[in-house]
Amino acid sequence: MLGKKMFEALRNGLAHKFRPHTVKAGSEQWRFSIAPQDGPHVEAIRRKKPDEPNWIQLNTKMLEERLTTQINVYQEEVRTSASARVNFVEVSKKSIIDVPDEAERIAAGWKRLLDG
Repeated sequence: MLGKKMFEALRNGLAHKFRPHTVKAGSEQWRFSIAPQDGPHVEAIRRKKPDEPNWIQLNTKMLEERLTTQINVYQEEVRTSASARVNFVEVSKKSIIDVPDEAERIAAGWKRLLDG
């Protein structure tokens, strides 16, 4: 339950407000800090004053390394497995958003961005 709430606060906050949501557990508030650094991939930092939040510091350097490893493993699986390739194509097809009524206007807008 806690992991799910933390994930939702991080994901939904970044996706919708460009900053992670604060998690309130009892009387304590927890906020996320995201920084490239050496050390543990997640670190809890206790608040210094009673009116301040606690912090969950995420190490983007470690997260980037783990994500790159997972992408490389998946890339190798797609390279060596026919069923993985078929699955990739099928999942990719489901990720397309069709906007037929506005397609020409949207395409023209994207083209203007490319043309400067």
